[in-house]
Amino acid sequence: MKKHYCLLMGLLTACATTAVHQSSDGIPSQILEAVCSSLLSEGELTRYDRILVEAETQPVSSMLALHFASTDKEITPGQGTEDLRWDETYKLNFEPEPINVPTTENCGWQRTDLFDGDVSKELLIELSGITENPYSGHRGVFVRYSYGGRRGASWYWLIVKQNQRGEWRAGELLALEDYDN
Repeated sequence: MKKHYCLLMGLLTACATTAVHQSSDGIPSQILEAVCSSLLSEGELTRYDRILVEAETQPVSSMLALHFASTDKEITPGQGTEDLRWDETYKLNFEPEPINVPTTENCGWQRTDLFDGDVSKELLIELSGITENPYSGHRGVFVRYSYGGRRGASWYWLIVKQNQRGEWRAGELLALEDYDN
């Protein structure tokens, strides 16, 4: 019985970790616009800051941090292991998507294909693909931003929704506990 349960949980985890959004059009620019607006309103940056953004989605995820932020329930023994397994499966199944960088002047976006780690004072934004939050049912994107791509990054979960015309809209930017893998 335990063997069948583990097999079932492994299959469910593998199925749940594929990105919801896979399109040749890439990640919509509205997602970066929402990140920009939120970080500007929080005073995290100014519209004059230059911001490097990876040209493609990255295998960044923090399901354990999202679990803590999405539910007020205690994490049961073994749940942290399941969250870490989700992250690992996500990374194994990861397929990068292009990110559409906004052309507005609200934030000083600069697309980068390979981050130059020597630029230690540059703000770097990395996005995951659009995926499902299994704790709330909302779709969203993990956002990781750091200076110089170093550890100690700030993590966010950005809720996104698709309207009936297929257009993506970004919602609340939820700060996650400090987590860096």
